[in-house]
Amino acid sequence: MAVEIKDLPNELSGSNVHDDDLLAIYDISAGTNNTKKIKRSSLLNGVARDGGSHDFETSNIQQLTAGVVSLTFNSGGTITNVVMHTANVAPSNILTGASQTVTVAVGNIFTTDFLNWSFTGALPNGLICQAWISDADEVSFKFYNATGSTITGATYTARIMVFSES
Repeated sequence: MAVEIKDLPNELSGSNVHDDDLLAIYDISAGTNNTKKIKRSSLLNGVARDGGSHDFETSNIQQLTAGVVSLTFNSGGTITNVVMHTANVAPSNILTGASQTVTVAVGNIFTTDFLNWSFTGALPNGLICQAWISDADEVSFKFYNATGSTITGATYTARIMVFSES
């Protein structure tokens, strides 16, 4: 008597399945000869998973959610922490030729980290901004008015990503 897939006991957890285990595959496109077997290692060949050494070549990494302690690259760099934060940055009116610095709190960052940032929308023409990690847990945004008139204060939403490297 053949056993139907639906009649099998509960699924095994990933920790109970090993690379040399054989897995049953039910191939719905194979007609009457629809049951096959494959080693887990063959099925997962080329798939990134915990504990493996992976060469992504030109692939994009999307939705990396594993509890990774660090990410090491062939160039020798190792990312040990990534902090992502959204902050409202609100300079007041900025006179012609003047500048203004606004500082926002971003937890778990240090002045030796790498900062990447952008605003979710465009700044007014002639308003120039630079940003840096000014102190532990702080990012500063310096706005400069390069126009011939005052730029009215506004609130801009910043996306901030900070990388720590070892």
